Amino acid sequence: MDEARVKPNVKYFFLAQGWHVGRIWAAGGLWSETAWRRKPRIELMGLYPVDQGESMWLYRVEDAVLMVEVTPESGHPDANIGQVVLKRLITADQALERITALSPTEASSAARPEAANSGIANPGAVNPGAANTDGNETTEAKPPLNNSIMR
Repeated sequence: MDEARVKPNVKYFFLAQGWHVGRIWAAGGLWSETAWRRKPRIELMGLYPVDQGESMWLYRVEDAVLMVEVTPESGHPDANIGQVVLKRLITADQALERITALSPTEASSAARPEAANSGIANPGAVNPGAANTDGNETTEAKPPLNNSIMR
């Protein structure tokens, strides 16, 4: 395969329903749209395994992203936390392991969210989830929205 056609490495992270992406860090510090001439590539994958009753949305980020700050929405039960910086983004294999550990019979997924107001690059077309036999429910839910995330 031609090296020019190989996709760059990507990283993944899970984000609970009610949390959204804040600041992004790259190798030179905070992501600068002026320096990069674009917003960071963060893509909602449309999969959400349910862990202890909480929908955990899967996001894919470009390799240049080193850390992601996430914050709960106001009124969220975790709103007193303020923010969390995700320093260990995971590989595709680690994301698949997590999804299959939570949903061994069927991967949970959501209908394509409304992309018009979400600002999320290519949310992905997937099917609605269904109940699993292992007790981990999968439900259709809307992902956290953040207007600062663009392709």
